[in-house]
Amino acid sequence: AFAAVPRERFVRPQAQSVAYTDTPLRCVGGKRMLLSPLILGRLLQAAEIQPGERVLDVAGGSGYSACLLGHLAREVVALESVALEAPFDLGDNVTRAVGPVADGLKAQAPFDAIVINGVIEATPTALLGQLGEGGRLVALERQGASAQVVRYDRMGGDVSRRMVANASGPALPEFAAQSGFVF
Repeated sequence: AFAAVPRERFVRPQAQSVAYTDTPLRCVGGKRMLLSPLILGRLLQAAEIQPGERVLDVAGGSGYSACLLGHLAREVVALESVALEAPFDLGDNVTRAVGPVADGLKAQAPFDAIVINGVIEATPTALLGQLGEGGRLVALERQGASAQVVRYDRMGGDVSRRMVANASGPALPEFAAQSGFVF
């Protein structure tokens, strides 16, 4: 999938010459950052996407991750909080949706896999509720000053969580932890 999708198409024009560096880059037509290729690759590996599956791609910006997922899955829905200024085709099996990314797309659930493109601080409870039986959710989760690739699995009505790898990436404000009272 990485060989088939030109990353430079999804970044701002001034960053196209460095599109393949292993660093997050500002995406075209939006305020989101694309994850570095290494971290995105780890997320996709952890998700173990199968050809017949439905996938929800959350906060992917210009659609690079959704386009990659389109090469791996039967159907992909790319959910963003705002419509892309200059949308372009992501593939025949990828559709776009606009709405609060932390809420997901309950009306279109269940999903076999959900990929969150950034660092979250709070458990994505609404999205976990949209996983089908055997479904997986992958994200970067803040652990103190660092982040980790984590995978949640839904089995028999329960959800388990495991750490996959250390990672870094841009924070997603929609998944910030609620501030609480501290002594």
